[in-house]
Amino acid sequence: MARYASENGVPNALKHFKELKVKETSMQDWKKAYERELKGKRESLAPGEAIVVSTLPARKRGRHPLLGEKLDKSLQELIVAMRARGSPITTAIVVGLGRGLLLKNKKTSFDGCSDSTELGKEWAKSVWALLNGELALLQKFCLMILTNST
Repeated sequence: MARYASENGVPNALKHFKELKVKETSMQDWKKAYERELKGKRESLAPGEAIVVSTLPARKRGRHPLLGEKLDKSLQELIVAMRARGSPITTAIVVGLGRGLLLKNKKTSFDGCSDSTELGKEWAKSVWALLNGELALLQKFCLMILTNST
């Protein structure tokens, strides 16, 4: 659909795929993503090679991490390492780790957050829930690999 919209225009693509009842804004977004992906592949390929875009990159969903991508990843790694040693993790510990990372990296404001939100219990719960969800997916994946290899 995105390629069709790029080659023939959004209005024609909407007419062509009218049975799918796609919104115009969705079609415009897909067209832009397709053209961005096409441009990136065009720059990375040698001249004369065929350019094939089979899938579009998925957009990240949800809020941006309050600490920023880099510090949030560091926080998650710290929590996983502490859990591996058998340390209990509470919301107070997660808040303390977050504040410690901010102090260590001399951050006075939060990346990607315009207001002065404090690291609190609710923030710690959301970090912990996100991390538990990722760990559960990893455990399922490892279990699937183990059961298929035997």
